[in-house]
Amino acid sequence: MYSLPISTPEAQGISSAAVTRFVNRLAELNYVHGFAVIRHGKIIAEGYREGCSAADKHQLFSLSKSFVSSAIGIAYGEGLLTPDSLLVDFFPEYLCDKVTDRMRRLKLRHLLSMSSGHSSCAIGRYSSKYSWRSEGETLPVNERTWVKNFLEDELPFEPGEKFIYNSGATFMLSAVIQRVTGENVSTYLRKRLFDKLGFDLDLYWEKNPEGIDLGGWGFNLSVRELAAFANLWLNKGALNGEQIIPTAYYEEATKKQISNGEVNDVSDWVQGYGFQFWRCRNNCFRGDGYAGQLALMIPEHDAAVVMTGGMPMMQRELDAAFDFLLPEFKASPLPEDIPAYLTLNEATHSMKFDLGPCGEVNPDFSFAEIEVQENAMDLKKIVLLQDSNGMTLRYFFEHRGVDIYEAGFKELRTGCINLVTQNFPLRTVGRCHWENPTTAVLCFAIPQSPSIFTIKLVLDAPSGSTCIYMDTPIWFAHEKLQNQELLRK
Repeated sequence: MYSLPISTPEAQGISSAAVTRFVNRLAELNYVHGFAVIRHGKIIAEGYREGCSAADKHQLFSLSKSFVSSAIGIAYGEGLLTPDSLLVDFFPEYLCDKVTDRMRRLKLRHLLSMSSGHSSCAIGRYSSKYSWRSEGETLPVNERTWVKNFLEDELPFEPGEKFIYNSGATFMLSAVIQRVTGENVSTYLRKRLFDKLGFDLDLYWEKNPEGIDLGGWGFNLSVRELAAFANLWLNKGALNGEQIIPTAYYEEATKKQISNGEVNDVSDWVQGYGFQFWRCRNNCFRGDGYAGQLALMIPEHDAAVVMTGGMPMMQRELDAAFDFLLPEFKASPLPEDIPAYLTLNEATHSMKFDLGPCGEVNPDFSFAEIEVQENAMDLKKIVLLQDSNGMTLRYFFEHRGVDIYEAGFKELRTGCINLVTQNFPLRTVGRCHWENPTTAVLCFAIPQSPSIFTIKLVLDAPSGSTCIYMDTPIWFAHEKLQNQELLRK
């Protein structure tokens, strides 16, 4: 697993005490899962919430978009395209009367800057869960290729006129990379970027049914890999003397290309948008994703902050960096402060999940098996076991095996589930308690995703035998799994 060099904060011009105040603020936020602070190319602080680790490949959601931008920049440097290339020129086989004049004027720079001319995100209509037909349409939208769907979209605005956040635009950039290189984005970036940054070979980027990397979301990385990526962009696309991202593209990607709201001094959501990067206050820029996935670059101080998490309000992460770190960066190294550095080390290990109260063994219970009626989860049977340290919950599905949840009465226990995706298993950490002698409550977090959820089993109820309460969506495609009551068979 790759990591940038490690340094004390003082050696890089900021006090351990200042970084500790920043870390303590992160500990208060529900929930930063992992973070790293980088200065002058070195990690000066790194930490993980209890149950999370440096090895976790975390869902990046829309932070994936900044990697697509990187691919476009590299392809630009190789002479395969330019930001002013017309989108339709890459897909001539899809040109027809349904492709409007506005679409024919759409350039890659409009996709990059979220100014494609749409009035809303385009991608939802292409998902398999949508089956509506356009007027006169003989083939359901979700049975046509995503590229064809996009090219036949009506554009209410002229390209370049209006900022509308649009994951469909990023998907099209991913499709362009695949068209001009013959490789999907993740394969194209392997030798050109990932290997040079020292990324693990074991990386995953979700694909659409045609095998194109989703682009706008679906990539998974560790905190340390994010730190290396942030440091590359902090260094204007250069690494070890090699200009990986062309300088001209870097300048375009990180500057304000379009307004995304009325600029003010409070919100980092209205400072302008570049090429799949957001502009921020304090002359910073960032890539970010749903629920607190963040790569914040602070060029004036040669610093960066990366985070993964499950936070409903990412502005709090940005505020923490700007309030506690930004004023403390100095131009020269500071005297070493060993006591303060040890305090910082303690702080980086102090972050906890709130997964309910600690529990005690129920002396009247050892085992329960519950068969449930037909349900949206495809769940057939639930088995609950108790031991002296906690509980094991097994979900038996009709068609796809078993998920195993582990929860401890005192200490967190680790399990492994496939509930949120059938692509790869995810780790859970859990704590449990008995609400009363016949009601078990198990609370879980998924360290690789924003998910926090509670499972309550009422063992003596003739129906409503188990309730599942999702505090955050466990996956965008699985909103139907939230707050569900399963009936005993």
